[in-house]
Amino acid sequence: MRKAIELAKAGDGPMLKFLLERILPKERSVHIDLPTMKRVDDAVGALGAIINAVGTGQIAASEAAALATLVARYARTIDVCELESRLDKLETAHSRSEFRDS
Repeated sequence: MRKAIELAKAGDGPMLKFLLERILPKERSVHIDLPTMKRVDDAVGALGAIINAVGTGQIAASEAAALATLVARYARTIDVCELESRLDKLETAHSRSEFRDS
């Protein structure tokens, strides 16, 4: 390890890169105030906050892309849950009407 550090200090670029890759974290935590997402429409506000964070230099574009993917997946999950709920209500209403008709 000492030899590797000596080489890096002496200007050995590949050794410096090797050491930094092992020392520095692969990812960093980012903190952005995102609006609460309760409906699919709320994704617009969340994506807007992410874009603003990139514009102000708070996060990198690659971090924004990862966050945008999370927002999109969460919005899709909300959408599926809402559709399932609507379908359950329709099926319940339909079975009640069939029960009354018989």
